[in-house]
Amino acid sequence: MIEQKIEALDDAQFEALQNKVVDLYITLAEESLIETDEDSYNRLRALYEQDGFKNIGLMFKSVSESDEISASMMEFKDSLAVAQVFLMTDDLDEEYSKHVADIVFSIDDSTNETSVAWFPED
Repeated sequence: MIEQKIEALDDAQFEALQNKVVDLYITLAEESLIETDEDSYNRLRALYEQDGFKNIGLMFKSVSESDEISASMMEFKDSLAVAQVFLMTDDLDEEYSKHVADIVFSIDDSTNETSVAWFPED
């Protein structure tokens, strides 16, 4: 269902969605991660500073049972999407990308509440 909503967006709307998610990712990484998960913060920082992962790639999917969602967010389940955030090197080679976060958010701003899982493949 979310995939259909995303596919129905025109180019400007899709770009706005991407910008929204990138802004959300940056805010979560810079403002809350160091306070809630210092190890993940240090890993993320090392990817940027030492390993040259400077580009952000996004993939969108519907929420699944394995995604971390608060009970209060479940009320808005039909409008929730997961943005999978990847860091990529300058050559943008997906093979060498790092999956750094899954952000659950409302695609239509039904709620401002978000949920994030850092390094979800670990």
